[in-house]
Amino acid sequence: MCSLSVITYLDRVCISGSAPYIISDLGLTPVEMGLAFTAFGIAYAAFEVPSGWLGDMIGARKVMTRIVVWWSSSRRSPAWSETCRVLSPCVFSSAPEKPEPFPNTTKVICAGCPRSRRGFRSGRRLDVRADGAGLGRPGWWSS
Repeated sequence: MCSLSVITYLDRVCISGSAPYIISDLGLTPVEMGLAFTAFGIAYAAFEVPSGWLGDMIGARKVMTRIVVWWSSSRRSPAWSETCRVLSPCVFSSAPEKPEPFPNTTKVICAGCPRSRRGFRSGRRLDVRADGAGLGRPGWWSS
């Protein structure tokens, strides 16, 4: 679960750090790149609550498995983009799995460890999530 938290945050930070390269490679304007980021934000917000509900309905571990499978297949789609019209839907389609780990990892932590250890486990998960965000910052290793 910690690895999934690191990877999901690393992925979020990397797309913003690579935005200048995406803009120049695809010949996008900053507004068009903003549309891609907006598509991501809308999908993220729209799927936060349904992902928790899905975990309630079919079980958090099944949702976590679905996240890994969906994410592994959908991460390739933005790379196939050649225009803003293609990039925005690709980013939108790869965003729904991003919010899913958090309500569902909380359910797994609550179900799988004693009450006395839940705070530590939840804190550790949040800690590694921040590590993932930090790893993706451009130039962090050169300062």
